[in-house]
Amino acid sequence: MRAWGLRMPLPEASLLLLLATLGHALATEPEAVTAAEPAVTAASDPFAVHARVVTLDNGLRVVVERIDRTDELALHLHVGVGSRDEEPGQYGLAHLFEHLMFEGSEHARGNAYDTLVTGAGGENNAFTTEDETAYHVVAPSGALERLLFLESDRLGFLSAGVTEEAVKNQIDVVIQEREQGYAAVHGKDYDVLQQMVYPQGHPYHRPVIGTVDDVEAFTVDKARAFHRRYYQPSNVVLGVVGNIDLDHAIERTAWWFSDVPDQGPVARIDPEDLPRHGTTQRGILADNVDDTTVYLSWDGAAINDPDEAALVVASFILSDGRGTRIDRHYYKKGWITDSDARSWSQELDGQFLVSLTSDKPKPKPLERILRKEVAKLASKPPSEAELDRARRKIRGLLLDSLERPADRVEVLVDCVRLDGDPDCTRTDWARIQAVTPADVSAAIARLGEPAAMLIVAPTSDAPALDEGMSYVEPM
Repeated sequence: MRAWGLRMPLPEASLLLLLATLGHALATEPEAVTAAEPAVTAASDPFAVHARVVTLDNGLRVVVERIDRTDELALHLHVGVGSRDEEPGQYGLAHLFEHLMFEGSEHARGNAYDTLVTGAGGENNAFTTEDETAYHVVAPSGALERLLFLESDRLGFLSAGVTEEAVKNQIDVVIQEREQGYAAVHGKDYDVLQQMVYPQGHPYHRPVIGTVDDVEAFTVDKARAFHRRYYQPSNVVLGVVGNIDLDHAIERTAWWFSDVPDQGPVARIDPEDLPRHGTTQRGILADNVDDTTVYLSWDGAAINDPDEAALVVASFILSDGRGTRIDRHYYKKGWITDSDARSWSQELDGQFLVSLTSDKPKPKPLERILRKEVAKLASKPPSEAELDRARRKIRGLLLDSLERPADRVEVLVDCVRLDGDPDCTRTDWARIQAVTPADVSAAIARLGEPAAMLIVAPTSDAPALDEGMSYVEPM
C-alpha cells in the first residue's frame, strides 16, 4: 500500500549461527551485481536519499543506505505476494505463511530466529496485506551478518520448518487472531468495507486473514508449494538502512543470498480485468459498538494513478482537524463523536472513504452531511489556504517517514519495488506540490457515486435502522 507517510503493525544462539554459517554458504563466492549509482542530491534537501540499489544474479533487488546519526540497523524484506494472489480454497494462506516464516528453517531450527534476533538486542515483526508480505527487523548495526544469515536461510531453505506440527500450531494461532480482531471495537469494519466496495471475483474482496474453513484446511503440501511459487529472489526486495559500510553490506548480502535459487517470474493479475459494482452497495453491520458510524466509500486511485495525489490532498481538506470540511461538524455538533476522511492506494485499486460517528442512532443525517461535503468539493475548488494547509501536513508526514531507520527502510523498499527509484519520496512530494484546486475538484467529481454505504451500529439499535438494507458480516 502506498504509505505517503500517512495514517492508515546467548551462547546457544552463537552456536546456531556458527553451525549455520558452516552449513549454508561457507564456500560461496559473492555474485556479480549490477549497481545503480546513488542519486546526487543537495545536502540541504530534507528528502535527500543517498541509497544504492543492486540486483543479484538470482534477481534479488537490494537497496542499502548509510545513516550516520544512529547505531541502529533496520532490515526490511518485502515479498510480492498477498491475499490477492490466493486461489479459491486458499484464502488466508499468505497471512498464515507469514506466521510459518518464524517456525524455523534448515540452518536455524525451531525458534532460533527469535532467539538470534533478541540475543543481538533486536526486535522483529511482520505484516501481510492484499498486495504484499513484509518482514522487519531492527537491531544494533553489529548484527548485520546475523540478520542476513537468518533472512537468506528462511527465504531459500524454509521447508525444514514447515512441518505438520508447525502448520497445525499456526492454524490455531491465526483462528484465534481472527476471533480477537473481529471482537475488537470496529474490528470488522475494514473487511466488511472491502467486501462491499469490491465485488465477488475482485482480488481485494476477501479478508487478508482468510476464512475459517480455508485456514483450517491448510496442509504442509499447500504451504510448501506456496513458498516455492512466491518466495523466490526475483519476487523479493531487501532493504538495509543504518550505520553500515555500503560496500561491505552489499558484499555480505550477495554472499548470503547467492545460493538461494530462483524459479522464474511470478504471474501477476491484470488490473484491467477487475470487476466493478454498477450501483452503491448498502449494508448494516450490527456489532459491539456504542455509537453509530456511517461510511461512504468510493473506488479510488491505484498507486501511480493520475488522481492519486489529488485524492490524498482532498482527504486532508475534508478531515484534518478544526476548520476542515467534515471535521468542523464534529466541533460544532455535540451529537457527532468522530469524523474522518482518507484516501489509500494499492497496487491494483484504491479507496476514498469518508465517515461520521454519532451517539444517536440516526444514520440519515450523517449520510447527508458526508454527501453534501463531498459534492461541494467536487463542484467548487478548495481555497489556496485549504490547499496549503493540506500540503504542509502531508509534507510533515512524508518527512517523518524518513526520520527513523525503521521507517525509512520500508519507504526505500516501497520506492524501489513500485517506482524503481529509492528517491521516490521526493517525486511524491513534487506530485503533491503540483496539485491545484481544480485538480482536487476534478478528481473528486470523477469518483461518481459511492461504491458502498455501510452503517455500523450497536446490535440493540440495528433492527430499528433496517430499511431494506442487508446485514453484512466478514466472510
